[in-house]
Amino acid sequence: MNLREAIRLALTSLRANKMRSALTLLGVIIGIASVVAIMTLGHSLTAQSEKTFSDIGSSDLNVTLQQKSTDEDSDEENKDDEDSMFGPADPSNESDRISDDSIEQLRGRLGDSVDYISINAGQMWNATVTQGREREQAYVQGVNADALNMQDMKMNGGHLLSAEDISGHRNVAVIPSKLVDELFNGDLNAALGGEISVEYQGELQSFIIVGVYNSENGSSGAISFNGPPSVYIPYPVAKKMDKSVAGITNFTVRPSDNADVEGLKTRITNFFDASQDYKVKVSDNKAMLESVNKFFTAISAILSTIAGISLLVGGIGVMNIMLVSVTERTREIGVRMALGATRKDIRTQFVIESMIVCVIGGIIGLIVGGGIGMIGSKLMGQFVLPPLGGAIFALGFSLAIGLFFGYYPAGKAARLNPIEALRYE
Repeated sequence: MNLREAIRLALTSLRANKMRSALTLLGVIIGIASVVAIMTLGHSLTAQSEKTFSDIGSSDLNVTLQQKSTDEDSDEENKDDEDSMFGPADPSNESDRISDDSIEQLRGRLGDSVDYISINAGQMWNATVTQGREREQAYVQGVNADALNMQDMKMNGGHLLSAEDISGHRNVAVIPSKLVDELFNGDLNAALGGEISVEYQGELQSFIIVGVYNSENGSSGAISFNGPPSVYIPYPVAKKMDKSVAGITNFTVRPSDNADVEGLKTRITNFFDASQDYKVKVSDNKAMLESVNKFFTAISAILSTIAGISLLVGGIGVMNIMLVSVTERTREIGVRMALGATRKDIRTQFVIESMIVCVIGGIIGLIVGGGIGMIGSKLMGQFVLPPLGGAIFALGFSLAIGLFFGYYPAGKAARLNPIEALRYE
């Protein structure tokens, strides 16, 4: 019996028992759909994290201040003033924080190897922003000019904070378009050059609006939660408003395109080694991205394995139905053997029948799971197609399930005695 004949007989048998075949298919469909949907959603999470880190700069270096331990080598305290960028440890000079002068000296040292050095003054505040009688909640964050330039913000009007705004400690602000809608009835012209007041810790501070960014599209690299929008002000002004901010505790460095990132990390660390009171930790977003992707991959693999158990259950269901089919068709098997069919022909027929059930279920499951995964990824904000490798694996696995769980019933059918089979009622 050739392959075409075996497939024809298998399809004929499946059509003869439509309900039973459909129920058998259902187990395989659920298993494959679960695996494909989870793999697609995992792929979406990975793509989303890669896009996020790409937007904020996958090669960016995050520099964080760390307190030095008390048993640090005393040689650090005896460094020559010529080598020190900080001077003597004086609490009144905020020697346990990074100073503005230190940042500028670092910028001069690094030169063309960096494009931006982003400074954020402390954490974001959840403050009340008012204009006339209108009041809205918003995040307020003190930044320097580089911090906004790094974000590739889409401006509706005006301009970003300038270096002059920062150095001049000007009370100016860049606000989101959402606040323009709420405070100025959507009138961009009225907002630009207009005045808002920020209430924080019981104090009220007025700011002139110099720019409006599109908060609907967000700002690449900006803090974008589903909560209030972000208002950006010069970080020296933010330090005055927030008494808890004594100095700079962290900043971000964006290397130039051809910069040696590892060498840059070493240079930054060595620069701040001159401080008597603190050291810095330099980490890069690339390493963080790899960690995040490994985490998502591991979670996806665990969930796919759990979903794969349902596929094994579906395979057991296929074997069970095939055993029932062998019992019901015992007389048919006897007739075929009497007409010259070999044991190999009988075994091939039932193995192919089992594999066809699993392949059909696999294809339907792939379509269903892919559809669920694509809808889910769209809702998550990062639309992706099911990964090709995952789709091929799912179909291959369904074929293997059909072969594995169909072989025993097929072997049982092939071992039947033709005479006993013909007597079976």
